[in-house]
Amino acid sequence: MVNISSCECMPWYVGVFRIRQRLTEEHWFDANCKYYTHVFDKTIISQVLGAIKYLSTIPKYEKCAKWLNENKQNLSQYFLEGFKSSKPLEVLIHGDCWTNNLLFKYNSKNTPVDLRLVDLQVSRLASPGSDINYFVYTSLTGDTRSKYFHDLLEAYYQSFSKVLILSRRKLPFTFKELEDDVERTKIVGLVIGLLAIPGIFFEGEDEIFDFGEMTEENMEEIFH
Repeated sequence: MVNISSCECMPWYVGVFRIRQRLTEEHWFDANCKYYTHVFDKTIISQVLGAIKYLSTIPKYEKCAKWLNENKQNLSQYFLEGFKSSKPLEVLIHGDCWTNNLLFKYNSKNTPVDLRLVDLQVSRLASPGSDINYFVYTSLTGDTRSKYFHDLLEAYYQSFSKVLILSRRKLPFTFKELEDDVERTKIVGLVIGLLAIPGIFFEGEDEIFDFGEMTEENMEEIFH
């Protein structure tokens, strides 16, 4: 997980990254492709069933397990809708913004002073809230997220604004509009957490399926 010191490196770099949308106007691939949605639906439902089974063993999580069970058929659609954007809330997002795609530079005191984002193959124009929720729900502990989330969001917006102002560009949206977008796209954080966290805790390579080996013939076996 990423600590608060590492998070403090992100706003400036991410702010610059967002401005690069001026250099590209390509949107994401067609997420309504039948093959893609079939695979994605199977993946999410499989992970949700595992989460329900686990949550059912924890006191006071009955409500969460019930909600997941009632919405499991629709979560993939909720997730994809979380990436939808409409101007002015449309920026170039990383698309897979979590700790494994962050390279940090440390000083002599082992304090992070800079970073680079890697694996940009799914970068696209989308909602800023989708990338923010993707990061905070995969890469921060619950304590760090609860304690510093608003501060990090403010730092993000300040960085974004500074880069635009220095570029003599008008700010496309207010901080309040960003807050509303983050709230609207929280479902992205929930779903990506369900998808990513099990993989993080795999202990051996044999437990991780190589999706390069997936075919239409073995798809049902994989997701059951």
